[in-house]
Amino acid sequence: MGAKTQPPINIDDLLYKTYHIMALSNVHFATVQCRHQHSCLRKMMLSTSTRPRTLVESQGYMRSSDSLKWKDIELYMVKHPENPACPTLLMRVRHRLNKGKRNKGVAPVFTYTKRNDNLGLCVIQDILEFAFRDDAFASDYIKEPRDVWHYTHIPDHRVSTPIHFKEEVQEIPIFCRAVKDAEGKWITHPTSALPYKKLQEDEVATSRSDGSKDPGSLYKYRKGAAANLRHLDEHSRNVIMGHSRSHTFAYYVQVQDDTQSAFMGTPTRDALIKLATNSSLT
Repeated sequence: MGAKTQPPINIDDLLYKTYHIMALSNVHFATVQCRHQHSCLRKMMLSTSTRPRTLVESQGYMRSSDSLKWKDIELYMVKHPENPACPTLLMRVRHRLNKGKRNKGVAPVFTYTKRNDNLGLCVIQDILEFAFRDDAFASDYIKEPRDVWHYTHIPDHRVSTPIHFKEEVQEIPIFCRAVKDAEGKWITHPTSALPYKKLQEDEVATSRSDGSKDPGSLYKYRKGAAANLRHLDEHSRNVIMGHSRSHTFAYYVQVQDDTQSAFMGTPTRDALIKLATNSSLT
């Protein structure tokens, strides 16, 4: 079934698919990390309507292999504008590999908020897991998840504190492929990106496993996200979906719509999105 004719994914589909791949599926993933990566990629595609090749290695660009890397991630502890006494995590992700504009100009930036309403759908939680895998945090004090909260303080005169990643991990992919080590055991490669072809193969296998009538392609997630952007004006939709006619690379673009909550069908977190897209975030 082609990308244009396959049915879109909705929030109920994602909840079921997330539960199935994490708890029920007998589809073989070489490492636990590979399974978690696949689940995270589904959530990111649905939260931003991004094409899968924006996040993983695309065989169409093998001369300049590239994918989402740590240099594309900004993580902050912020004071919640509606409850300053309650800090929360906020993440900005730069989509510099959009189709037709790969590494050209300044890419659009998407904002993720910490999902306490459903941790299974929280992308920030997944990225934290991968950061600990790569020993990516610049702070010597952050060694386990609780340390992120325990050692990150926001001064009274500021609204946020950045949580930095090491310089030496900036060019390392977020999503990595599985390989066999010298002893023949499967491991997640520390620096080699997950290829699109493998991501698609795993999607077909897991979709068949969860009982999907037609496994379709990865673009069913982008289509599902797009269905929740109809209320936006044409320019905003073009910016979010990375359409070539959007002309978004002519200037610095931050997506100012809560696309994550729009797909999840939850109240938009406008105050946090506003904080993330203005100069108050430091």
